[in-house]
Amino acid sequence: AGSLTLDAVRVEGTVPESGIAGARGPGGSIQFDRRSVTGVDVTTPDLGELTADQVTSGRYFDPARPRARDAVLSTAYANANNLSVGATVSLGGTDFTVIGISAAPLGGTPSDAYVPLQALQQVADYPDKVTKVLVRVTSVDDVDSVAARIEEGFPGSEVTTASDLAATVGGSLDDAQAYVKQLATDKRYVRDVY
Repeated sequence: AGSLTLDAVRVEGTVPESGIAGARGPGGSIQFDRRSVTGVDVTTPDLGELTADQVTSGRYFDPARPRARDAVLSTAYANANNLSVGATVSLGGTDFTVIGISAAPLGGTPSDAYVPLQALQQVADYPDKVTKVLVRVTSVDDVDSVAARIEEGFPGSEVTTASDLAATVGGSLDDAQAYVKQLATDKRYVRDVY
């Protein structure tokens, strides 16, 4: 399943007379609004940056409408912007209807908004472009050979397997556990924590 993730940055305001732009500079009233948008392959609802089972409110995309101006928002983004199913959100100057709200994915960084891949490619004028391809193998024994074939077929690509992710999470958990043990044995830190 292919996906395309873009960061939309909107800068709005007045540049101060001095010509030096700054959000807090004298006379400056510049506001920055940043959000990430991911286009997902709606024909694979069980594999991708957003899967159908992550939608906690509303619905997932209709596979028969790969260019629909529909959006699923992350819970955090929807809450921060007081948006719900049925609302309209503007992405790249194009209005999208919020059809769902999603929970955060188990791995990786969630986007603020998810839209059909073909719709994002069209709005962003990036026809046939993707930034990530997710692949599922039928047997765990095939992971290494499939990863090697991908690296060979796409020179310069970065291939991450489930084992790589597990090692990263495991290492982070080991570090956190060691830190907690240090806090528990060092009275100075215990006093600061409580």
